[in-house]
Amino acid sequence: MSTRLPTRTAQDREDACPRLARRLEKYIYHFGEQPEELFDLSQGPFEERNLADERSREELDEWREELFVWSTRVNAQYGRILVNGNPLLGEE
Repeated sequence: MSTRLPTRTAQDREDACPRLARRLEKYIYHFGEQPEELFDLSQGPFEERNLADERSREELDEWREELFVWSTRVNAQYGRILVNGNPLLGEE
């Protein structure tokens, strides 16, 4: 896996699913049973066509790992630990 940093990431609310965008692709990871999503924003800027089923498992694994590495680093920097997207017990 390369050591690329995300060009953009966002979480609108505490309970929002983590997502990562680089260049014109956007990856969304959902905690729980909802499938992950991957969009080519140059082909569909309104995220209407999920391409995750058309990509290899290895590529999706790379997106997920990059997102979790980035998220863990940012959360550690700000003193927060998240488990499945939720603050660890005792944290608010």
